[in-house]
Amino acid sequence: MFTVIYEFVIKKGFDIEFREAWIDHTEYVFADCGSLGSRLHTTNVDRTYVAYAQWPNRETWLEATERYRDVPPVTLIEMKKYLISSSVLRELKVSDDLLK
Repeated sequence: MFTVIYEFVIKKGFDIEFREAWIDHTEYVFADCGSLGSRLHTTNVDRTYVAYAQWPNRETWLEATERYRDVPPVTLIEMKKYLISSSVLRELKVSDDLLK
């Protein structure tokens, strides 16, 4: 299993819109690209969210990333409207899994 940690800094006053757009985009990626899903977290930093997305492997994630770079889906375009910035903080491989 492969996991990507993202950080999103959103425009002031757009929390609800961002979260709705994030859900729509995450569901699209799950259905379209073989993602295993994602979780979005609030942080102790104002207007900053962190998400982790699970993928079967790094190659599947890279394929989706490349495809969306060339032709971004409507869901990604909508989500980006509420962002100041987004970044990949880490790429992770599971070494030990005790999540229940």
